Formats: sequence, C-alpha cells, structure tokens
Amino acid sequence: MGGKHKQAQRTKNNARPSSSCRSAELLGTTVPQFVGFSAMKESTAMSGFSLATDDMDASIDPNFQLVLKKMSKKDATTKSKALQEFTELIKTSDIEAVIAVLPFWPRLYCVLATDTDHKVREGTHIAHHQVVLKSKRNLAPYLKQFAGPWFTSQYDTYAPAASAATKSFQDAFPKNKIKEAIAYCQEEILSYIGENLTIHTSSTLSNPKITSPEDAEAKYQRVLISSLHGYTLYLQQLCTDEIEKQEELNMKIISDSKFWKFAKNKVLPIKSAWYCVISSICQKSPTFLKKEYAHIVGAVFSDLDESEPIVVQSLWEAILSVLSTIEEWWQYVNIDKLVFPKLWKLLKEGGFGNAYVIFPNLLPLISHLPPSIDQNSTFSLFFENMFKGMKHQSSTRSRHESLAISTTYVECLQYVIMKNHSDIGFCEKLIRSHLFPVLEWSLTDPQASYKGFFNQISKMIQYWSKNSSSESFPHYIKYSQFFWNNLNSLCQGLLLNLEISYDKELLSQFSSRQIELLQSLKHIVAHKQLKVSFCANQSPENITGESHTMVSLLVDKSYMDLLNTVVYKTCASYVKFINEKHSKELIECLGSLVQDFDSEFFFRRLNAEFEGENVKENLVNVYWKLLHKWLSNESICSNSVVELIFLLFKYLSDESKMEVLNSFVLFQGTDCFGWCIAQSLSHPYNEDGTIQKWLHKDEVSHFLTSIMEKELNDTSTPELKLILKKAFMEKQNGDLYLSLPAISDIVMVLNKCLLRHEEYSATIDMCASFAAHISAILYSQNYKLQFGDDLLLAMFNLCCSSTLDPDIISVDTIWEVNTAWQDAITVLAQELSWVEFETLSSKCADVVTNAVFDDTSDYNINHMIKVIVNFIKCINGNPMRIWDILNLFLFRDFVQPWKRTLVNVCHSAEYAVGHLCAPFEPISFDSSFDESLISKYFIWMDLVADVLVTPTATLTEETDEEDDNVTTTVQTVFNSVCVSDILELLMEMLESLTIATMFTTHYACTRHSEIVSSRKNSMQLKLKTIFNNMDTQSVVQVENRIRENLIRNSGVSVNVLHLYLSKIVSKNLSEEYRKLLEECDDQLIRLHLTQAFAKYAKYEQVYDCSSDTERIIYLRTLMHLDQLEIPSAEIFKRIANINQESKSHFLYER
Repeated sequence: MGGKHKQAQRTKNNARPSSSCRSAELLGTTVPQFVGFSAMKESTAMSGFSLATDDMDASIDPNFQLVLKKMSKKDATTKSKALQEFTELIKTSDIEAVIAVLPFWPRLYCVLATDTDHKVREGTHIAHHQVVLKSKRNLAPYLKQFAGPWFTSQYDTYAPAASAATKSFQDAFPKNKIKEAIAYCQEEILSYIGENLTIHTSSTLSNPKITSPEDAEAKYQRVLISSLHGYTLYLQQLCTDEIEKQEELNMKIISDSKFWKFAKNKVLPIKSAWYCVISSICQKSPTFLKKEYAHIVGAVFSDLDESEPIVVQSLWEAILSVLSTIEEWWQYVNIDKLVFPKLWKLLKEGGFGNAYVIFPNLLPLISHLPPSIDQNSTFSLFFENMFKGMKHQSSTRSRHESLAISTTYVECLQYVIMKNHSDIGFCEKLIRSHLFPVLEWSLTDPQASYKGFFNQISKMIQYWSKNSSSESFPHYIKYSQFFWNNLNSLCQGLLLNLEISYDKELLSQFSSRQIELLQSLKHIVAHKQLKVSFCANQSPENITGESHTMVSLLVDKSYMDLLNTVVYKTCASYVKFINEKHSKELIECLGSLVQDFDSEFFFRRLNAEFEGENVKENLVNVYWKLLHKWLSNESICSNSVVELIFLLFKYLSDESKMEVLNSFVLFQGTDCFGWCIAQSLSHPYNEDGTIQKWLHKDEVSHFLTSIMEKELNDTSTPELKLILKKAFMEKQNGDLYLSLPAISDIVMVLNKCLLRHEEYSATIDMCASFAAHISAILYSQNYKLQFGDDLLLAMFNLCCSSTLDPDIISVDTIWEVNTAWQDAITVLAQELSWVEFETLSSKCADVVTNAVFDDTSDYNINHMIKVIVNFIKCINGNPMRIWDILNLFLFRDFVQPWKRTLVNVCHSAEYAVGHLCAPFEPISFDSSFDESLISKYFIWMDLVADVLVTPTATLTEETDEEDDNVTTTVQTVFNSVCVSDILELLMEMLESLTIATMFTTHYACTRHSEIVSSRKNSMQLKLKTIFNNMDTQSVVQVENRIRENLIRNSGVSVNVLHLYLSKIVSKNLSEEYRKLLEECDDQLIRLHLTQAFAKYAKYEQVYDCSSDTERIIYLRTLMHLDQLEIPSAEIFKRIANINQESKSHFLYER
C-alpha cells in the first residue's frame, strides 16, 4: 500500500526542473502547479495512490499527516471531510507548516480534482484556493505539477466545483500576468489535454476494481468536456505567436483521428465543446488546419441540420469560422448532396425551434456560396423553404423566433438583390414571388407574426429609396416603384375579396394589419440587432450593419409622396367600403390612417371628388357631404367619426368650425353628443378659441350636469366620468373650460351626495373622490372663493363624520377628501382677507360644534379633536392668526351662558352647606334650566383642553455636534400661541375645572355626576400638562389674572384660586393663605378666602372682623376643623352671645 519508490514516481515526466524563480514572478503575491502524468494513473489503493507514513517528512505537522492519509481513502464522505479539515488547517496553521505540506499536495490535487464525487472535486478546489492564498510565492516550485488539471477544472460540469477552480486560478495570478502564466505552463497544459483527448479512455482514467462502469464513463465524459473547453480557453487567451511555439503538441492533438471522432460523439456537451475548439483554432491558428480541410468541412456541414439547442450555437460559430478560414470550402464537400438538402430541411423546420440562434448566421452563409451555383433555383428554394419555416408552429408561437426569421428573410432578400441588382428580371421575380406572398400571408393569416416582418420591409424599401440616386445601384428606383405598385394592387385585391365575403372578423384583422404596415413604412421601430462578428476582414459579413446604418429615419420627399399615394388609395377604398357596407369596423382604421399621415392631402383629394371641377378651398363640404351623414347613420355613427371631424377642424375657418360645432346640438340625448364634447375637451382641440367658446353653451352645461346626476344615481359610464374630469381641466391661462353656472350646478348636485351620504351609499365613494379632485382646481390661488364655499364645507362636513363605513367609502377616498379640504384651507388662509377667512372658519366651527353634540362618544370627540387640530395646522404659515382660529373654534357663544348657569347651581349648593357665604347680597337660583347643558358644557371644555395638548409637529435639534445627540421636541397647539393670547381660554378652563369639582362634591348622586367626574379628571391632567410645560413668566401671568378675577368677583374665583394652588401647581396652601390675607383688604374676599382655606384659618382672626355676621361665619368655619385651638363649647357660646347682641343679622334666621 505504500513504498519508498513513490517518491521517484512523483517526478515522472518532470525531468526538467521548473524555474521556481520564473514561477514566483508569475504568482506575484499568491499561487499554484502540476504533477507528472504518471501520478494520474490509478493504483489499487485510491483512485491513484496510497500515502504511507514513510512518504512524509518528519517535520510535517501530525495533524496534516493524519488528514492527508484520510484524503487517500476510497470513501467519498471521508475524503470530503478530510478536505474540509485540510482547508481549516491551512487557514489556521503558520506558513512553515503549510510549506512542509506543499511537496505532497500536487499528487493529491491532481487525483482529487477529477474524482467521481462532485463534492470531493468542489472541496479539492476550495482547499486549493486556501493553499494558493496561504503559500503565495512558496507554491512556485510546484506550479507546473498541477497546471493541467487546475486549468481544465474551470470547466468542471459541476458548477460549484468549476467556480471554485476559477476563483483559485484568478486569485493565484495578478490580472496582467494570467496570460503569461498560461504561456509559461502551456506545454504541461497541452500535454494534459492531449492525453485526455487522444490517449485515455474510460477504463484508463479510472480503476475498474473500485469504480463502476457508469461512474468511469461519467468521469471520462466529464474530463473530455473540461479538456475541450480548457483547450478553447487556451486558444482564446494566448496570441497566435505563443500558440505556434507549441505547434508540435497542438498538431499532435489536431491530427489524431480520435480528435475528429468527437464531431460525431453522442454526448451533446462533448460535441458542443469540440465545435468551440474548431472555432477557436480557425480564428487563432488556422494554419494548423491546412492538412485537415476535408475533415473540418465535412464535419461541420454534416451537422448543418442539427436540432439540439446545446449544440447549435457552437456549431454555427464553427461553420462561420470555417467559411471565413477556408476560401473555397465547397471543394471539400458535395454541396448539392450534403449542404443544400440539410439546409432546406433546416429552413423548412424553422430551425427546429432555434431560429433565434441559427438564422442570423444565414446571411454570412449565403454570402459564401460558390459563384457557380444556379442563382435562380438555389435562391428560390432558399426563400421557399424559409417561408415554410416562417409558418412552422415553432416560429408562430414565439415572438423571438418569428422576429429572427423575418429579419433574416428580408436581409437575405435584400442582399441577393444587391448582389444581382443589374439583373432586373431576376430581382423583380424575387420581389414578386418571394416578398409579396409572405406579405400577403402576414396581412391575412391569424397565426402570422407580422410586426417584425413589416419593420424589416420598411428598412429595405427606405434603403432602396435613400440609395436610388447612387451610381452603384441605378436600378433601386425601379425596384422601389415596383414594390409600391404591387403593394397597392395587393391591398386593393385583398379588400375586394373581403368586400365580397364580408367577414367582419377578417376585415378587422386585415385593416388593422394594413395600417400597421403603412405606419411601419413611415415610422421605423428600432429592434435589437442580430449580428455575427468575424475576425477576418471580409465585406459580406458587414452587409447587415452597413445597410441598416445607411437607412435614415428621415426619408426623402419622393418616398413620402409614393407612400401617401398608397395611403390615400387605401383611405378612398375604405370610404367606398364604409358607404356601401356601412362598416363601422373600417371607420376607426380610416381615422388612424388620416391622423398618422397627411390628413390635409386626404381631405383635399376627397373634397375634389365631391366638388369635381367646382372644387372650393373650404373643406367644410367634406363634413356635410360625408361625415355628417355618417354621424346621422346609427349603424356607423361612432367616436371614430367624431375624431375624423376634429381632424378636419385644422383646415376650417372659425366660422366653419362653429357651424359644425352647433350642428352637434342636434345629437343631444345620444352618445354622439358626449363624444363631441369629449373630443372638444381633448388636447389639442381644447386650445382652440372657437371650441372654448362653444363649451360655454347651455346645452354643454346641461349635459355635464346630467353626467353628475347619473354619477349620483349610479347610472353613469366610465366614458362619461372621463368627460366630467376633463371638463374641470384648466386652460393655459388658468381659466376653466366650463362656465360659472355649469360649475355651480355640478357642485350643487355633488354636495347633495356629500351632505346626505347615508342616502347615496352606492356612489358616495366616487362622488367624494371626484369632489377631492375638483377641489384642488376650484380652491386655488387663481380662483380663491370665486365658486363659493359650498363644496369645501360639504367635504369638511363629510370628514367630520366619525361613523363612515369603510365598505361604503374607502379609507383611500377619506384620505383624499381630508387632504383636499386641508389643501384648500391652506391656500385660502394665505390668499383671503382676514374677514373672508374668518367667515369661512366660523362656518367650519359651526360644523364642528354640531358634530360634537350630535355624538358625544369618546370616539367621535377624539375624531373632532383631530379635525380641529388639522384645521389649525393649515394656518401654520400664518402663526399670528392661530389664536384667532382657536378662539373661533373653542370660545363658542354658548360657553358663557352655560357656565353662568352652572356657577349659580354650584354656588347655591355651596351656600346651602355653608362652604361659601354671601351675607351682603341676595342669592338667586333658576331651577328651570336645561339639564343636558351640564354634560355638554364639560364635554366641550374637556375637548378644549384636549385640543391645546394635541401635538402638531415633532421638532429635532442637535445638541452635541461631536456625539451627534439629537433632542426631540413635540410641538403642541398650546406651544403654537402666546400665553397672553389664550389667557382668557386658560381661565375658562380653570373655572370649568373648579365648577366640575364643586358639582361632583354637591351633586354626586345626580344623573350627570359620572360624566362630570370623568371630564373633571381628564381636564385636570391636561391642565397640569399645560402648566408643567409653561415658562415662569407665563405662570406669573396666569396667577396675576387669577388674583385680578378674585378682586372683581370673589365668588367662584376663590375656588379657582384654591384649586389652582392645590391641584395644578401644588403650593404650600398655609403660606399662600397667609400672604393672601395680608395682601387683601376687601371684607368679602377675606371672608371667602377663609372659607376656602378653612383648614389654615386662625382663631384670632375672629377679632379682626368688622361685623357680627363675619364673626359667626368665621366661628362656624373654625368649628369644622379637625384640630381646634379652643373647645367647641366656647365657639357655641360666642355664637350665642353674638346672636343675642344682633339677632336680626343672624345667618340661620334669615
């Protein structure tokens, strides 16, 4: 299983030492080499050898020794794992350990690189890649030892293995030295390839004792494929001089009979790879083939009718290479018995489904046909068979296939005519017998793929026209004229046949294709060019490119005159056919032709036929004598007739236009009137002043309003919807095409749906979307509120509804409407005067108020908060007006009356329980108020608080440039205004919170107490948020206002003060009470302060009172304290004494 002789065997066929210095230069900073071919021959151990312990140097790392032994095992799994371990060892080991292994690696690599298991091969190349990267220049002495397997493994049939080999090869050498490295190792590479191709068999490449016949054959095929492709790569990479340095080795391969047998190999990849080799030899070193011309010509043309896709690409590259290399190739093959029969078969079958690959090569092929052939019969058969191939199923089902055949057909025809341009009879026969039959088939057969063919014909005819004055091709003008005459006859004849049979489907197909043909003759659509490249400088191969570059898109006048003549005759035939058969199908085609070509030419010729010798310049007669009759005929009246009429407008005076437009009114109530209006609103006709004037007519306005009503009732059509949208387009000067009354009527109908959307569930979505669309037009800088605010208020009202069903009006539509009214408000806020905008905003505020009290659920309230905040966002561009808008929306007229009523209700309770007294003024209380205002008031004030704390924007600010710290600040409505502006609003909120506190204290068991309590807690949290975010100066402003209110009206104000100090800012109440008493001299205020701050009152304050009534109130307040400075008996005694002294003023007897 081992032996000392293995070391000697390792250098067989490598007797001449390699230049390690030269190898190192090639490797640069990385790299690999090749073992003698004897190392590739397998023994009984592994597929090549065994590795015994005494083979190895004692300096090799034990881990490497173990893994190298594992690689020589038979089992593929063991080898794969060993390769993985080897790869990791290479990565992690130091360079000395790797260098010690290098002498043993080439033997293993050369065997494992062609292993029968694809995973082993992949692992081998991955491991080799790591060896290359790690060892770098140290690999130089071993480079030639594995050059052959390494080079050809780039074409391993297992893609991951090939990719790994390619990666290692590319990383081994600098890019600028890869070709030099191949040249340096070319002897070893060619020797390896030559042995594989000419010597080895499936039995010699594998050990029959350990490899099954199937695996051995698969390995042999794989080695052949990689060797052939490797040979091709070698030929492509090196220059001719370098290749010819190894002429002996090259000729040894090429002259071997086994090499030529690969042309008939049954394994298709081998066959394909062999043709690649032939192409490369022809291109790089054709001298190698001089003695093999018969071999090579016979080989490539024997397979001319090859149908396998994997082979045809390389086969035809080889064929064209042979044609370019061997000038008189037909001397080595019987062209009539071998080449033509196979070629006709190939053409007839449409290239067997490979036309896209094969047919672009046919033009170079026919350009190399021997001059002795019979041109007439040969090219007749050539085009006949290609036409059959064009109709083949494989061609008609594939656009790429049919395009390739069509392109080749016309290019070959053009080439043959060019080469025989002086033979007029022959060329006209080609056009008549081989161009027009295909053209007729393209126009009439449903299966024909005609567009590519039409385009190619156009290129050819325009080429003839552009070169008709050339001295080199004097007969092109005759061929061009011959084509136009025959084209007109063909079209007229086909239309006559259809007129007799009158098959509408065939008529429609023919007319549409005829139009496409005529349009192709005018407008060339550039397709991707299918071309073949050659190394040899021969002119025929460049014919296609030359002809196409000479064809200009700007064709001359004579060409267009001929084309227009054909177009007019076609149009005249259509008019005759329409009049006789009432064919609506042809009207659309007629319109397309007239529009795409010279319509004035058509109308004037037509007018001349109507008028005869008395022809007038005014073309309005064409309308009255032809087009108006078509409009009046229900069987042929169509939008296409209207389009023709508007094409005529270009050549009519303003008076004649208005005459025609006014005649459209006769068609009211029919689709025709709608088509006329739609065309009037279409570009470029809508720029005509006469048409714009006509669009303001009442009949047009009524029609458009009726469309809106149909939309409302869900009886409209997509065409009518489009007309309505077009009607709201703007002119270039910014005006609308519609009159003001028309817009008002349409908006009125639209508002009906928006305001009563529950009644129009089927159409609200469409109407709302349309409203959003026209809103951007009506509410703009130009128009402001010229068309009124009804539509805007209707959209706003719709968006204020929180109960819209998404199944009836989609989320997208709601977003459209929301965006529309906000955009409108944004524009109007900038464009209107404050008085106008205030009026509009007040209307919106009324809508919000009604929406809030129509549904007081939390969901609706939150929705309305969003609406209010969105409105405020719209005026962010004018911050000075934000408070005015807040005041309009939040400080509603009902707030103050409702508050006064609730203050009286709460004060009455306060007086009744003795928490508050008014000894010097009467108590008034009206019990007839509407109790519902209780919950409404507190709901509204909670909404006010919510609006103020709702975010309007998020601001970011960089605080530290070095650390890139960013501070995020949430901007709320409250932050958008000055505290001085909303001071009154803040006081209202504090008072409403105070009233809510009193109400929940005294009316806890009433019907509204739960709602009031909930709103109170909510308001308190929001007010604390507001004051927490308020600066010191603003807080002082608020406190000063509270004190001012206290002086003016101590009743509720003292409770406000107590609530503010205790619940909002949480101050020391005892200290605050003391300060307040020191600052205040008013008798009633001091009394109320003591009652409000009773817990902090002192007994000695009783002696400071100026009246007996005050003393009794103070004593009663002190009596309720938890800790008294004097006994309760003493308080009662003092009250009794005061009562005796001034009985009439005693509080409890009044």
